[in-house]
Amino acid sequence: MRLKSIAARTGFSAAVTIGILGAHTGPAHAAGWHGIQGTVHQKRVGKDWYHSSNRRVKVGTGTVRALFDDLPKSGITFKIRTKSNRTIGDPEHWTARETDLARVLAKRVRTLTPMYASFKQYDACDRCRPYSFSGSLYY
Repeated sequence: MRLKSIAARTGFSAAVTIGILGAHTGPAHAAGWHGIQGTVHQKRVGKDWYHSSNRRVKVGTGTVRALFDDLPKSGITFKIRTKSNRTIGDPEHWTARETDLARVLAKRVRTLTPMYASFKQYDACDRCRPYSFSGSLYY
């Protein structure tokens, strides 16, 4: 009788332990693609960065990538930065024909890192209207 009592208590304890462990391990939050768009007007081609004030927050530790489906004829140089204007990773360049080409802007960015986009024209281009772009940022 004593063995049945121990087995019953042990089985109950194991079920409670598994239930508690399951309660603490919820679904992981994953990074994803988010739409971006803008206009790259500037006075001095290739020198003037536009700094977006749109705050984005990294979800999960890992890479930040950019992909464009529409680019201006002058191309684009794109980067992410901190609020204090420190570049995170490296700026990347896309020519007008490099749509649908994802590039890594930064690796091993910690989860919950706040970041901001900055961009400028890549090439000098007279009468390169339109200057707008659209794409996605993976973070």
